[in-house]
Amino acid sequence: MCGGNCQVINILPLRHPDGRLNTLACEGCAEKSGAYCLIHQRPHLGFEDGTTACKECIDEKVAAKTEEIFDEFCREVNASPNKE
Repeated sequence: MCGGNCQVINILPLRHPDGRLNTLACEGCAEKSGAYCLIHQRPHLGFEDGTTACKECIDEKVAAKTEEIFDEFCREVNASPNKE
């Protein structure tokens, strides 16, 4: 992004006008980009709707809420008229 020399190059999923999702960035630019996880020190994943998120953060949130998600799913299935 800055064009400077760097030891580590991050590939960020930032959309370009031509549709590309491959912005190269040094660590400093990556950290400022909004498409880099400061907690896990890694680039985000990019999604078709233009949003980005850290895979590790997603995994942690899903793991923390697995029981709650499962319980809600079971309630919805049991309440469905198409349960069978």
